[in-house]
Amino acid sequence: MLINVASNYLIGEENPARYGNGHPNIVPYRDFTCNTGEIAIAVGNDMQFEKLAIALDHPEWVADKRFLKNSDRVKHREECDGVIRAALSSQNADYWIDLLQRDGIPCSKINSVDDALESEQANENNMVLKIDHLTSGTIRTLGIPYSFSETPVGVDLPPPILGGHTKEILKSLVNLDDKQIDELSIEGVI
Repeated sequence: MLINVASNYLIGEENPARYGNGHPNIVPYRDFTCNTGEIAIAVGNDMQFEKLAIALDHPEWVADKRFLKNSDRVKHREECDGVIRAALSSQNADYWIDLLQRDGIPCSKINSVDDALESEQANENNMVLKIDHLTSGTIRTLGIPYSFSETPVGVDLPPPILGGHTKEILKSLVNLDDKQIDELSIEGVI
């Protein structure tokens, strides 16, 4: 997560400024708000920036000295992000995603948590599971975000109730026997 920022510090020995959600060395490479929804745009080179400028109906940006090369855009980050932000505010996120992806510009819609968890992709990957809980009935929980070719993974048990594993823990970690555990229970310790 700190790869670029840490490398810049190690090379330049200066504590870098905070960049928020933007990439410290590539512009534009960040989140943007549309008139409804948010998108992430990851323009990684000057040719992609040219495509972005044309797609956003601002071909004049290509000749703008502030935006000619990535190094120029980094120096003029606020101005560059600002003109893009203004252009994107005219349409919704889905409109821009369709247009930009068609033009080969790396981008993605930024989902809310509920959108992400209710998405087709989350469903296909079993990322939300229903399991029976002792006191809460059927609950939804997160699935396992990885899989192995020969070893199945899954969620077999619900989260325990408060104190649900006390006996097992006292036996395995503290080496107490059933009689000692019963005494602690009678005394109200557990």
